[in-house]
Amino acid sequence: MMTVINQHHNSQNQKSRTQSGNNKNIGLSAKTTKNRYDEQPSTHMLPKEGETQSSISFIPSLNLNQNNSSQSQKSKFDENENEKQTEAPLSKKRNKIISEKTISCSNINSSDILCALLSTIELNSHRSPNNFRYSNPSLRFAACLFIVSGVYVYEYLRINFKFLLPSIETVKHYYNHSPYSEAEFRYDESKMYPDSIQCQFVFLPEDCSAIIPRVEYDSTINSFNGFVKPIADGKPVKNAFNYQSFEEFKHLIETKPRANLVSVHLLQPISDSNLYVTPSATVSSVYGTDNKITAIDILKRWLMIYQELHSRNIRVLGFATDGDPKYLRAMRLASNFFLKFLLLGHLGIFLNPTQLFLFMQDGIHLCTKIRNRLLSPNAQLKMGIFTVLAKHLYQLIKTKNKIDHNLSKSDINVRDKQNFSSCQKVSDDKILNLLLLNDHYKATFNYLLILNLLVMAYTQPKVCLPTRIY
Repeated sequence: MMTVINQHHNSQNQKSRTQSGNNKNIGLSAKTTKNRYDEQPSTHMLPKEGETQSSISFIPSLNLNQNNSSQSQKSKFDENENEKQTEAPLSKKRNKIISEKTISCSNINSSDILCALLSTIELNSHRSPNNFRYSNPSLRFAACLFIVSGVYVYEYLRINFKFLLPSIETVKHYYNHSPYSEAEFRYDESKMYPDSIQCQFVFLPEDCSAIIPRVEYDSTINSFNGFVKPIADGKPVKNAFNYQSFEEFKHLIETKPRANLVSVHLLQPISDSNLYVTPSATVSSVYGTDNKITAIDILKRWLMIYQELHSRNIRVLGFATDGDPKYLRAMRLASNFFLKFLLLGHLGIFLNPTQLFLFMQDGIHLCTKIRNRLLSPNAQLKMGIFTVLAKHLYQLIKTKNKIDHNLSKSDINVRDKQNFSSCQKVSDDKILNLLLLNDHYKATFNYLLILNLLVMAYTQPKVCLPTRIY
């Protein structure tokens, strides 16, 4: 009986041992082991129900890492896609702003200085400071600003406009590269400017202005400036005072007069009405003079300038000067008006139907001279029994509301002889209507009416030709 009980107990212990061994194997099978081939840790998975041992899969930990990395890459890709989607409208806005800038710059005429300055700022804003580039209009603008303002003001502006203005050394190198020389007519430069705006017709104004006599030495051409330039066949002699010794300079100071006037020759392009802005005039030549020249010298100079520009495919329409008697005689000779001898291929008493070029006094000078004659205390202007007086305008200022006449005492100040805005104010329709109300102001009314018509005919570009003539 005892033997049977012991055998039964031993059999139960063996069953429990086998079950515990199987449980240990199951636990070990779930643990991570090393692969015998590549010595990498792997996870051993038991077969499921209905599967054989051959269907057991071994998943290396490297593949798990790859899966994790692929998931992280996918998440990064999704984040990049989201960033691109958020940046897309911003980039569109930037492109739209840039396109609007380019469109706004393209609408501006290429001859406009504003377009050149804006394009310079746009280009230099994307470059390093040691790689800034400046166009010729920007350099010319900087050179003019440097000459007018001086070193300190220019340096202050350059610091605040770092993309626009070059350094002082660059500006000095620019205008020393092609400097202006006294008595030099810049024909080639005069051709470049009309060609840049596609213009072939020009008008040439010239005039003299008073200066303080002063002698200066120009080191670029080794010559002295400030003396009266000698005239040869109507043309001033360039570099006429180039001396090498002090004795020669002393003789020059003792014998040659100093120039108290400067003669300025301008070139004004005459363009069509399609341009965005009216082109400005450029300086052709400057030299010192005492205005002791003859009408023949003036005529020879005009013919010389006409031929030089005509050879460069620039058509000179005419010359504009003031009412100096020498210039008026040169105009009469060039137009073959009341001549007793043959000149320019014609012998005439009356004006020829065709002229080589025209003559016209500068419109602003003409209007200011008419206005200055009215304000002069020594001039006596009478029309029949009536007198032209400036005190009639003073009476309007005292008795009438300023809204009605828009005048001030500074507008009728005789000392300001080049005040063209005063010409426009004193000859305005409001003033004429107020003067017409008083019979004693008839002469002043007629005089200012003439000034009003001169302002319209000589200075307003939009007036048609029949209205300008008649």
